[in-house]
Amino acid sequence: MSINIKMPKVTITNRSERSSMTHDRRRVINKDDKNLNQRVKDVGRRRQSVFIRGGGKFHILFDGPNIKRGINRMINRKETSYVVGCVTHLTNISILKYLSNKKGVCIILTKAKETREAKNQKLYNKLKPAYPGGALRVVGDVGWNTALMHHKFIVGLSETGEPQWVVNGSFDMTEKATSNIENLMILEDEEVAKCYTEEFKRMYSLSKPLKINHII
Repeated sequence: MSINIKMPKVTITNRSERSSMTHDRRRVINKDDKNLNQRVKDVGRRRQSVFIRGGGKFHILFDGPNIKRGINRMINRKETSYVVGCVTHLTNISILKYLSNKKGVCIILTKAKETREAKNQKLYNKLKPAYPGGALRVVGDVGWNTALMHHKFIVGLSETGEPQWVVNGSFDMTEKATSNIENLMILEDEEVAKCYTEEFKRMYSLSKPLKINHII
């Protein structure tokens, strides 16, 4: 199935070369903490770095909890009506909550056991589909010896389907990922968002709707 999405120019206001987001100063460094982020002495990594290059704005984050906040902040933008993308795993409760507030989503997942678990399916059922064929779709086969779709990106679209931004990195959108050492880039660039949208379309053609059995 082909998906036609209009790709107009996006104007980015030029701002300072670098800035930082609010981070939790109450977190204390602990070399024995199960959260690996808490073992890093350089608390500067809890800040995001923001760079302006040409017409694009790029955010780089390394701290797990702030990566999650950064993703939610982008999803929650008023001018973002739809979210599409390809994600290996999607079980993070707050990310799913923010996605449920959008007019429509379409996320391609790797076929895995967790997609069939009742606790996750109840959250999945709250998502509104951006296209016919379901808000969530799966690709690949189940098993240790099978090839996986290992993408981890989502794209924000406007009311008319124009790509606005993309987030991409190592971060699996799970609860556990916030305690891992991860990285994320937020790219507010129309051409980059268009590139990722094209890959989303390719994965869409390989995918099938995720069957939702638990609807309460």
